[in-house]
Amino acid sequence: MQEWLIPLATAVITFAATAATAYFAFRAKRIEVKETGWGTLSEAWERRLNETEDEIRKLNEKVSQHESKIEGLEVKLRDERRRSWITLTYLRQVLAWVCSWKPEEATLPPPPEELQQELSPFLRGL
Repeated sequence: MQEWLIPLATAVITFAATAATAYFAFRAKRIEVKETGWGTLSEAWERRLNETEDEIRKLNEKVSQHESKIEGLEVKLRDERRRSWITLTYLRQVLAWVCSWKPEEATLPPPPEELQQELSPFLRGL
């Protein structure tokens, strides 16, 4: 009876050892594949992060350029508004002079200094 137990036990132990070796080899290979996959994935994310940082840097430069341009335009707008109010005040004075119905007694009010250069070609004949 023991004659067949020893070869059977040897076969079972050999099969178990082979199965265990195959299982651990498969598991090690699977872990290696996952680690390689994570490495590739992390490299892809790192590249994307670098690209995004470059895009953000370019956009920040554009924003700063636009900010300086906007500041210049705001200053120009403020000056133009100021000049417009000066012009309106002068036109009101001229209108009041015309409406006084005494053009022979009244004299035309001089334009403000800020508008003198722009209006001088029109006022030469007066």
